[in-house]
Amino acid sequence: MTEASADELKISGIIHVGKPGSGLFKATAALVGWKNTVSGLPDNTLSLSGGDIVSAEWQRACGKGRCLLKLCFAGGDGSVSRFAGFKEQELSAVKAHLQKHFKVALAEPNVATEGWCWGDILPYQEEAATSNSPDLRVMINGKLGFDVPVCELHQVSTPSKTDLNLEFKQDPAALSSGNEILTEMRLFIPGVDSASCAENLREELLKRSGLTKVEEALLSVPQVSIVAPRGKYDVQFLPKALRIHGKTMTHTVRYDAIVRLFLLDISATLPSGMTTAIAVGLSPPMRQGKTDHYWLVLGFDESTMSVDSLSDAIIQRINIAREDHKVSSLMGKALAVFSGKTVVGTSSDFKNLHPQKHACLTVTYKAQPGLLFFCKMSFILALKPVIYHKWQDVDKVIFNAGAMRGRSFDLIILLKGGQQLEFLQIDKIAFEATRATLEKLGVAMEGTEKVANADNRVEARQARATRRKDDPPSPPEAARATRSGAAKAAGKPGGASRGAAVAKPKDDEYDEEEDEDFPSEDGGDDDDDGSSSSEGEEENDDVPAKKRPKRK
Repeated sequence: MTEASADELKISGIIHVGKPGSGLFKATAALVGWKNTVSGLPDNTLSLSGGDIVSAEWQRACGKGRCLLKLCFAGGDGSVSRFAGFKEQELSAVKAHLQKHFKVALAEPNVATEGWCWGDILPYQEEAATSNSPDLRVMINGKLGFDVPVCELHQVSTPSKTDLNLEFKQDPAALSSGNEILTEMRLFIPGVDSASCAENLREELLKRSGLTKVEEALLSVPQVSIVAPRGKYDVQFLPKALRIHGKTMTHTVRYDAIVRLFLLDISATLPSGMTTAIAVGLSPPMRQGKTDHYWLVLGFDESTMSVDSLSDAIIQRINIAREDHKVSSLMGKALAVFSGKTVVGTSSDFKNLHPQKHACLTVTYKAQPGLLFFCKMSFILALKPVIYHKWQDVDKVIFNAGAMRGRSFDLIILLKGGQQLEFLQIDKIAFEATRATLEKLGVAMEGTEKVANADNRVEARQARATRRKDDPPSPPEAARATRSGAAKAAGKPGGASRGAAVAKPKDDEYDEEEDEDFPSEDGGDDDDDGSSSSEGEEENDDVPAKKRPKRK
């Protein structure tokens, strides 16, 4: 429904691209706005100054006879607002209102309908930025194929020499509403000089969007160790984003994508020289190829750096003195100021209770070594992988000690959602500090007594093993054979027969002893039914052959 008057224009059923739901588009003599009217969705309201509009386009690109209105506003970041769902007959009313009140002509570019997946990138003229949109435009046969607003870019990277990857900002409200939203696009740039073309286009888009301008770096920290993606990078603080420059890859992280900051003390646990780590949580994650990095772990030693090259404005903004500072301290303060997030430290109670004054537990998680830190509101596992959960999401913590172990124990953390995290092979010396810290944090625990009594069980098992070792040895085989022969000679069944056996030479005594322990199958002597010669058989023809007992 359209309502138009001398100074006001209202059109319902309009979608603000990037926001959930549909609503009312309204334009007055001074403002342009939009409001969501769908119940159950966030109450999104947009209000923009009509005097900041520098250009406007009417694109017939929404299907089913619907059109899109694109408004470009003044500003270094080239902010753009797009409204979709207009009918063709509403063109005249919108065009007249923009021309009358804002002195802006409504352009009507031809939109390509060939359906091709390739085209030409339209060059950007910086001197015409006041009248033209700084967006990335792909033309097909001289007509507009599509355009990408640079103000919506979150990150631009080159995964390979011929590929350009574009990542867009994500509105959490729009994602939760179930709408389909463009989050990533990859462009393939063929040709002989495709590598240089892709890199040049990347730098141009970053410059247009204001994400990175090397000459405008407010603070630069060289050679920072990062666990993942692993390597040493130069970290540059720009007005709107963090630029991470390496030998082969360069990443750009917007400050609004930083959601968590942790300062971790690893001085007493790692022999690599690192003393401090800063864990940076990202949402949306930083993309490297097909890998999403939701956490960046920066490692630092005790080195310092000078801040003499920084401007007075940056010194005052970070609130530091003009003297040498530890790199870890300077980086933590800068990240907190530029991102607006608080740097969270680990629990000092655990460190005070630990016999060796360690700030964390050295654990094994899925066959990978890690460091488990306890905070007041959460716990975090570093360095790789990084696992973070709040204590309010934890159901209980189970202590476990194996039957054959007395110097280590395991921690099993059960989350309320059913997930189970197993941290294994923890030194028993940290048991009491762990139990006391979790008890103070109000976390439910099980199996503490079992771990506490594990030493007693191990000591009892070792004592039993020692007693068995000190017992006198069993009598030798010859003594057992003598007692067996004496018993048989005393009248036991078969004793007379065995007692009358013919003694063998001394060199066969070992065989005789074995024969006493393992008698022959017929139960008689070797002389009774042994290897009789043919002459013996002739002499005893009248004597019936002795029957052999059946084998059982």
